[in-house]
Amino acid sequence: MPFRTVLLDTDDVLYIHPKPDRHLQDYLAAYDLQPRHPKVVQKALKAAHFDVLHGRISREDYYDAILTFHGLPQQALSYGRSVLLADAAAIQPIAGAVETLLEVRDSGVGVAIAANTEHPTEDLVTWLEDAGFPRDLWWMVLTSCEIGLTKPDPAFFKVALQAADISTDEMLYVGRDFYELSLVGEQGIMPVAFQPDNPENIGGSSIIHSYEELYQLVLG
Repeated sequence: MPFRTVLLDTDDVLYIHPKPDRHLQDYLAAYDLQPRHPKVVQKALKAAHFDVLHGRISREDYYDAILTFHGLPQQALSYGRSVLLADAAAIQPIAGAVETLLEVRDSGVGVAIAANTEHPTEDLVTWLEDAGFPRDLWWMVLTSCEIGLTKPDPAFFKVALQAADISTDEMLYVGRDFYELSLVGEQGIMPVAFQPDNPENIGGSSIIHSYEELYQLVLG
């Protein structure tokens, strides 16, 4: 059965951040502060990150927690939030992504996004548009903070399937995380690993290294 919807993850699948945390680093330097290691920040704010991805706390509260953890004073938090947003918006499309996905859409296959993110759909779509992805490219955009579910929870993908009104074998999901991909496959959706760091861990997923290969997989 041909695919009717291609569902894509975002970071390192649709785009990269060529200079991650550049604005934050500059802002911290103005206060004579050094950035904390990302893994240290991730560990310290694990619960807050879980809550913001599920929409339980606001993005602003989460950003305040990040900035405070880095040592910024209370009066620096308001502008600091705009700094973190600037870093989030500084994206660059993966080579071939825009052109290929336009061809996929024009062939009649829906192109959709599934993101675990603290950013609402409008912000995400605007940043993608600024990076070269037309706003009307996306048939559907699902963000965890807005639906209160995160991947790879089967309930997340159930929302996607119901919205698309298709069966599991008519959807293809493109991601990178091997655990997520394995659970997607168990749900009957075809998992596709895009440029995986550890191909040996991908299991039953198809592996592609470029958008040209995605084109061949979907339309070839």
